[in-house]
Amino acid sequence: MFSCNVKKVISTQEMIFLESFKQYLVKTADDLGGMSLIPLFQYFVKRGLAPVKQVLHTLHTLLHIPRLSTSRLFSNMADLLGCLAQGKGGLRSGPAGNPLWRSALVELKKGHQKEAVQQMLGVCEDWISSEQPENLIRAARHYERASQIVISQQVETADVHVSPMWVSPELRHVVSVGVWVEAHSPARLDLAGGWTDTPPICYEQGGAVLNIAIKVNKKKPIGARARFIPELQVVCVLRDCSGGDVRLTWSELDHLRDYDNPVSPGALVKAVLLYSRLVDLSHPDSLASQLKEKYGGGVEVEVWSNLPQGSGLGGSSLLAGTLLAALVVLLGHPPPAPSHLVHATLCVEQWLTTGGGWQDQVGGLIGGAKLGVSHRGTPLSVTTYQIPLSSSCLEALNSQLLLIYTGKVRLARNLLQTVIRNWYACDHTVTKCFSELRLLALQAAGTMLNSNLQGLGSCISNYWRLKKMVASGCEPGMVTKLMASLEDHCHGMSLAGAGGGGYLYALKASQQCLEGVTCDCVEVDQQGLEVWVGGENVLERSLVEETLTQTKLNTLIQECE
Repeated sequence: MFSCNVKKVISTQEMIFLESFKQYLVKTADDLGGMSLIPLFQYFVKRGLAPVKQVLHTLHTLLHIPRLSTSRLFSNMADLLGCLAQGKGGLRSGPAGNPLWRSALVELKKGHQKEAVQQMLGVCEDWISSEQPENLIRAARHYERASQIVISQQVETADVHVSPMWVSPELRHVVSVGVWVEAHSPARLDLAGGWTDTPPICYEQGGAVLNIAIKVNKKKPIGARARFIPELQVVCVLRDCSGGDVRLTWSELDHLRDYDNPVSPGALVKAVLLYSRLVDLSHPDSLASQLKEKYGGGVEVEVWSNLPQGSGLGGSSLLAGTLLAALVVLLGHPPPAPSHLVHATLCVEQWLTTGGGWQDQVGGLIGGAKLGVSHRGTPLSVTTYQIPLSSSCLEALNSQLLLIYTGKVRLARNLLQTVIRNWYACDHTVTKCFSELRLLALQAAGTMLNSNLQGLGSCISNYWRLKKMVASGCEPGMVTKLMASLEDHCHGMSLAGAGGGGYLYALKASQQCLEGVTCDCVEVDQQGLEVWVGGENVLERSLVEETLTQTKLNTLIQECE
């Protein structure tokens, strides 16, 4: 009679399966995408700590070599630890500043990836041995922080497109003390493709976004100005449309060092000042000494936005780009080209650690209707195509666009982190949405080329459907009711930006006013960013050289499909 040791057979099969999975990890290490590993992580967790540690060591070994997929592998590590915690230990989103991990993260920022990973493995194994779910979740947060650092490094490859913005000292124009350099920017409406501009999606899959620059209530709502002052310090005024201005004075380099903490007062201004090379934090000289040596005085900046917080109209990114434009001119460089500002603002937001994408600056700093496109790979590069609007199409947009403030502040805290986590977990619903969003932007651009507003409205509504799938819960109940009341009168509608609150925009089916609807005045801004020096306009219209044609659009659609 045939007999066998069942336990031994099962054990052998499980060993073979584990080895096969480790080989799969090695084989697919450089892939961007693929199947979700979480079900397999959960399987090995049920089999005990030994197979989990083998998977952990395999992932760490793969992380010794820098790859385009490095941030995904760090995220995989976080997922593995999250599975090991088995629903205990608290939330994945949270602080990642434990002293035991600090050295490793510093090494990673310096580009010493292998050394960083080896240090992380040591701390991780100690925390796993503690058998405390809280430590597993805390470790997962630090691996996610490592993933964010690598994403930031990939995004900063866009800096190669910024270098022409800086000219040598002998070519710079001197701006006298007390003369204001002022810049104004419109807001932006994202009509299709949003989220695909977000790192790492924008360089792992590729992104495409259709948007328009808009005036709100007849004005460009974003502004900044800067001037030299006799005092050897930096003065920052955060202007508030309600009159509650905040004045900050920075007289030491240490006052600027928290530029990477988004909630510190004036953090965005600090990040822009440092990115524009006003002063150098690593220089041994004091702030006052650097200002005296380079400019013979200090600098005063003022920034403002007439948009409500969480508007969804791109306010913070546009504020960074607008201030950067003013500072570039103040420091003697020529008015920056749109491409320079688009890529520079991407880098500034990485310094600020807010991790934004590129669609806001494409949408607002550049006038009119545009299709922004980024392709897979690094260095990260964004190409913007101007979409020519016929006079009838422009008139129809200006008379049929509806902009309604919902009164609900959009709370996007941890939203971006959750979306990226789902992207790296290869959640099929999310990855499919990103593919559809990218293609939809190209299709919507085609409707604008053909002045087909009904088709554009349909794309906008489809866009909102996809945004809700990417970020569940982004349509509050009161917004659902508002949209239902508008549905019969509009070609399409969406919440601006990531959703959750802020502005709702709609494309009406006719030019007739809708009774009982309170809305802001909105119109397409054809000029984009404008810059003045002492009241003289030095940048009247910010446009791009490439114009979208049907032939070019067809090529982009073929590449996307």
